[in-house]
Amino acid sequence: MRHRASKILAFTLAALASGCAAPLRIPDGVYSNSAGGTLTVSGEYIDIQIPTTEPGVQTSGTHAVYRLRSDGGLRLSGSSNSSYFVFFVIDQDWRWTGSAIESRNRHDGTVVTYMPVR
Repeated sequence: MRHRASKILAFTLAALASGCAAPLRIPDGVYSNSAGGTLTVSGEYIDIQIPTTEPGVQTSGTHAVYRLRSDGGLRLSGSSNSSYFVFFVIDQDWRWTGSAIESRNRHDGTVVTYMPVR
């Protein structure tokens, strides 16, 4: 019986070490910036509503699935049919700081911070 318990413990530890642990998540809620843009996080989804005046890009938002990497980086997946997602959202480097979401423009380095709405 003792041998069996040690096998179960070894299997459980191996499963956790191989990446079976729960994915990292951003706390659910609304995050906003000073310019009126909002990010609404719910589970593994982010609703992105950021005004843009980029030519040829729809000005409304989009819905994306995110993955939070251990270094704080966000990987967003969305519709390739959305000009907003393809030409605006992907053009940002998204990060979770532990208390806020930041986006850095890949072209000019401008950083925008989205703080939780209380």
